[in-house]
Formats: sequence, C-alpha cells, structure tokens
Amino acid sequence: TKAAAESKTLRKKVLSNRKQRLEMREKGHVTDVRPGQSESQDRLEKTLVRTATKGVVKLFNAVYQAQKQSLRAGGNRLLANQAKSNLLDQLQGAAKNVSQIEGAA
Repeated sequence: TKAAAESKTLRKKVLSNRKQRLEMREKGHVTDVRPGQSESQDRLEKTLVRTATKGVVKLFNAVYQAQKQSLRAGGNRLLANQAKSNLLDQLQGAAKNVSQIEGAA
C-alpha cells in the first residue's frame, strides 16, 4: 500500500515533468498558417517566405565568397582579415536593408 502510493506519486511527477518539457519545447514554435483562410494572410505569408529565402541565399553567397577569399589568402593575414571584414560588411549591409524594408512595411 505504501509502495503503491509512492509509485503513484512518482508516476504523477514523471507525467508532469514530461508535460512541462513538451510545453517548453513548443513555447517558441510558430505553427504553420493554413493557406486559404484569408487572402491578406496568404499574401503576407508568401512575402515573408520570399524575403526569408532571399536572405538565406544572400547569407550563403556571402559565406561562400568569404571562404574563397580566405582560401586564396592562404597564410597571408592581411588578405584573411580583409576577407573577414568583407563578410562582416556584407552582413551588416544586409541587416540595414532588412531594417529599411521592415520600417517601410
């Protein structure tokens, strides 16, 4: 009886811990928006997806160019630092563009 009561409380603790973990895991997640619910939401979602895709492509291209420049630099620290600063400039420029777009929207 005492063991049964302890196992019951232990089971409740395990279930509540599992529930808390699931809630924490889902806390920052955004669920998919179903298309067709509203036309304005569909347009907004399409614009956001397009913007995100362009941003990822620009990021990957900038990283690729920086990697090529650093490979060309070899042991030359001056060229390696220049490649690094070029990458940071490109990323900062992209961030400025995004803030300008968000400010206009």
